[in-house]
Amino acid sequence: MTEDEKPASQDETGRRLGSAAAATHGKDLLKRKQEYDRQVRAEREQERRRAEEEERRRKESAVQGRQTRGAAADGQSPRRAPGSITAPGGALGPVITSRSAEDEKEDQVLLTWKVHLLRRNRKTGTWLGIAVLAGVSVVWISFHSIGWVLLSLVLLLGSITTYILPITYTLTDRELRMRTLVANEAKPWRRFAGFSVYSDAVHVAFDQHSFRGRMLRGYTLYFEGNREEVMAIVRDRVKPRS
Repeated sequence: MTEDEKPASQDETGRRLGSAAAATHGKDLLKRKQEYDRQVRAEREQERRRAEEEERRRKESAVQGRQTRGAAADGQSPRRAPGSITAPGGALGPVITSRSAEDEKEDQVLLTWKVHLLRRNRKTGTWLGIAVLAGVSVVWISFHSIGWVLLSLVLLLGSITTYILPITYTLTDRELRMRTLVANEAKPWRRFAGFSVYSDAVHVAFDQHSFRGRMLRGYTLYFEGNREEVMAIVRDRVKPRS
């Protein structure tokens, strides 16, 4: 091999090694994405099954409650539902009766209020507007594409939606609801595993043991002259962070 051929051979070897490394890296990324997708699908399937099981139990309890009330109105002994516990003397046990009453009870609204953070601090809103315009300008200078500008504008505005749009909070017996002009979310209290209190808000956090809980974090409830009412409901349904 001549002196001129050696560098060419070394360059070819380097290119091959680089291609192999890129292929390996690509395979690793694909494997991680597939693992992520599997975890998300598994957790969604678990949530779906839990919801179906709760709905089935609720319907069974509602049917049992109607049978119990109907039998009581007719002066007959209540019909025993499948799987129910019978107390001494043939009457339905108190646990079953109380559970039916609880499941049949409508979800009662405890507190509702509206917050508009932009009105509280217009100076911060001005700086956010400047930051959004600056970001869009950088995208236009970099790509000169209306599509990229629109995409960046949507992403930037989406990240500050809860600040620029009014938020309506609704706390019920069973769940927490948050509604804006572009989103409407509701989560049952059992999904939350702790809360942190601040001067103007309380943050309720999801269970960090689940993958989705670590990704979504939780919700921040901003007070509007109702700190004591909000905290009384949250403390009654969510345990504080240790």
